[in-house]
Amino acid sequence: MTFKQLFTGISIAFVLAGCSAGPQEVAKADIQKATDNAKVVRSIYDKAQGKFDNVDEADKKKLVEIYKSEEGARKAFDLITNPPGGLPGAPAPNQ
Repeated sequence: MTFKQLFTGISIAFVLAGCSAGPQEVAKADIQKATDNAKVVRSIYDKAQGKFDNVDEADKKKLVEIYKSEEGARKAFDLITNPPGGLPGAPAPNQ
């Protein structure tokens, strides 16, 4: 076995070991928090029938906590209702 073959084999082993490591603990916690927040937002959105003005005060507090402002929460509702189109020039799905 030549040095080049040995080096290539070791390099491939390191790459494969790194790829199988999976997300780190910090990333797992962030992913879980984002997933939990998304479930809360979707629940509130469904309860309010997609209209921010229908959201009760307790739920508005939760949304403001997640989005840091009422304006951010309103924008999130708008994006759920009217997601951006996939391709430039393509109509949005709800049009």
